[in-house]
Amino acid sequence: MFEFINSEKVDRLDYLFGHLYGGSEIHIPKREVLYRDGDQCHSVYLIKTGEIELFKKDENQNYFFLSSKKTGVLGVSSLFITSKYSHTAITGADSVLYQIPSPEFKTLIMNNLHLHKEILLPIAMDINLYEKRVQSNF
Repeated sequence: MFEFINSEKVDRLDYLFGHLYGGSEIHIPKREVLYRDGDQCHSVYLIKTGEIELFKKDENQNYFFLSSKKTGVLGVSSLFITSKYSHTAITGADSVLYQIPSPEFKTLIMNNLHLHKEILLPIAMDINLYEKRVQSNF
């Protein structure tokens, strides 16, 4: 995921999450689980530094590797589609993230429609690529 969210967009999202909308900066050590496939979507995350590895369960409940990312937003597709995370996210390196609770993120998007182009459109493009990767593994 996140091929369409470049460093310029991350800088803008960093400002939005961390300064305007009260996102909490969290530090997570390497190999910590951020959330698991099927967990309730409680937060949206912006990767500030570090690396997040994404995994998905197959029909036999085995995990397969999806991708490893150093930029982007995590948890948005789950928030709007199912309210549960659709993959497992584990830190691949010591990481710094901005965490914004899901209700606040929804309010942010609903009250600031100009953010659609900045946040939702690139994420929608990433979701499309993500779904193609998942389907190719089944």
